[in-house]
Amino acid sequence: QDLSRTMDQRMLETVSRAPHAREAPALSLNLNLETVITASFANFLERIGPEKKIVVEVQAVDIFTNLSLFLDVQGALKGLNHAILVDGLTLGTLRLIDISQLKPNYAKVAYAPEMEATGRGGAQLVQELVASVGEGKVILSRCESAGALSLGLKNGISLFQGRFLDSLKG
Repeated sequence: QDLSRTMDQRMLETVSRAPHAREAPALSLNLNLETVITASFANFLERIGPEKKIVVEVQAVDIFTNLSLFLDVQGALKGLNHAILVDGLTLGTLRLIDISQLKPNYAKVAYAPEMEATGRGGAQLVQELVASVGEGKVILSRCESAGALSLGLKNGISLFQGRFLDSLKG
């Protein structure tokens, strides 16, 4: 955890000085929950300015480790007109938790071939995630094929990450 927090601090310093980061209308940063309550994060927000929208991506495992901290961070970000994304979701975690209870602004779920299955175990879980978080607010990650994109589009997902997309860029 200490290494991860140190990396967060360095990343905040680097991003706040990067010219392309200043030009972007929004930034999405994968951070530890603890980092968001530090002076370094407050300084980062000050340096980039209040008009820049920040989306903080938090791993699902971190949320379940410290739910009260997640709720505090979520409230603080909302108060500053920033957003929170629950990252690291899988079909397994979607079977165990009701993501709507966390009320995230965005969610990221990893593609798995099992999502192709009909019924409660596959596509239905993806559809429930989209319904609870909202269309245009769910990212399907680990898209390695056109089939993954097709599944996402059929189930209301319009945001994607993965090697297949990277290969299309050239």
